[in-house]
Amino acid sequence: MNFTISIADLTRKAFGFDYLRPYRISGTTLGTAEVAYKAGLLPDSYEKDINGAPIVGLLGRPVQMSIEFGDVEYQGRKYNGIKLLDPIMDITQETIITRTSIPGSVNKGTYKEYITNGDYSVSLQGLLVSNTDEKPIQEIIAFNEYFNLPIALPVANSYLNALGIYYLVKVNKGFPNVNVISNCQPFRLDLISDEPIEVEVME
Repeated sequence: MNFTISIADLTRKAFGFDYLRPYRISGTTLGTAEVAYKAGLLPDSYEKDINGAPIVGLLGRPVQMSIEFGDVEYQGRKYNGIKLLDPIMDITQETIITRTSIPGSVNKGTYKEYITNGDYSVSLQGLLVSNTDEKPIQEIIAFNEYFNLPIALPVANSYLNALGIYYLVKVNKGFPNVNVISNCQPFRLDLISDEPIEVEVME
């Protein structure tokens, strides 16, 4: 008996997003909440200013869209890329500052000095799915092998690329015990943004 399932719906149910739908963005170059709202991709209840435009961007809010990691080579061996179908994605960025206490100051708090913007942190929650009714063993093996590589991984995704993120490095990964159908395996990935180092040879 054949039936059709929605990976996006299964993912939301598995990770408890039934009651709070993340913003699902299809293949487009959307990078801000204002553009997404004008395109009809955000609900009318989204917080807006007096002109009707969203007050904050999508950064830090859950988004659901497919992500494609590219082919890589490590120690002379080539590894095929992986496409993750409709994972739930959270993106945050830390601002790095130094705090200095000023003895005898009448003002409360500390003196802050801006250093730089930190790396983006990207959290993914999704499902690996088999085309059969069996556990996705081959998909798990390929996923585990790819994300064990100690290198920056190229990523193609309109939202990430709009933020200037083209490479990600895995920090943590896991396979949570979540109740899903038999041919699905939930996963979690924590990654940080990276930029490849280019070495210029002086002649």
